[in-house]
Amino acid sequence: MSIQTVGVIGAGQMGNGIAHTFAVAGYRVLLNDISEDALTAAMARIEKNTARQVSKGTLGKDARAEALANIRTTQDLGELGGTDLVIEAATEREDVKNQIFAGLASSLGKTRSSPQTRPLCRSRVWRPRPTVRNASWGFTS
Repeated sequence: MSIQTVGVIGAGQMGNGIAHTFAVAGYRVLLNDISEDALTAAMARIEKNTARQVSKGTLGKDARAEALANIRTTQDLGELGGTDLVIEAATEREDVKNQIFAGLASSLGKTRSSPQTRPLCRSRVWRPRPTVRNASWGFTS
């Protein structure tokens, strides 16, 4: 399975860092949150962080523009059905996570004949480091 589009649920500190890292690595990213304000703040943070990377010389101007163009935001959990990989990085509240995974199960099942073929990562500890050079990603299906 080739991964081209990554869905990230949660636009907080962890979610926007994950979205930033995948976008810089060349993946299309769909960043999801229930709050439009959180999505707006996440994009502002990603723009600020990529600008800092450009000023430090760790990211080129063209690469920054490409990374920012790779990120799209949505409040609709159902849109994640069109992604190849979904990473959940929402609040650590069990009731919220149960709602998210229930919504994902129905969304992912609509777009694939076999939902088991779609990787789903539940993110708890991983802290992305957008400034790491030459990061490589490994995926299993």
